[in-house]
Amino acid sequence: MNEAYAKNIPEGVKPVRTCVAVKELPFGSDGEIECIAALDAVSNDVAAPYLVRLEKMPQ
Repeated sequence: MNEAYAKNIPEGVKPVRTCVAVKELPFGSDGEIECIAALDAVSNDVAAPYLVRLEKMPQ
């Protein structure tokens, strides 16, 4: 995750992260990532959330 983030986000901008331990995720998923991204810092427009399913989490 850190490597993918560093490739796409300007240096000096840090994400907020939350980790929650659970016994099992829905749909048999290996992991879940939730993101809220601002499209425009001036107007505070945000992208609508959507679900992306991966068959296997990248190693």
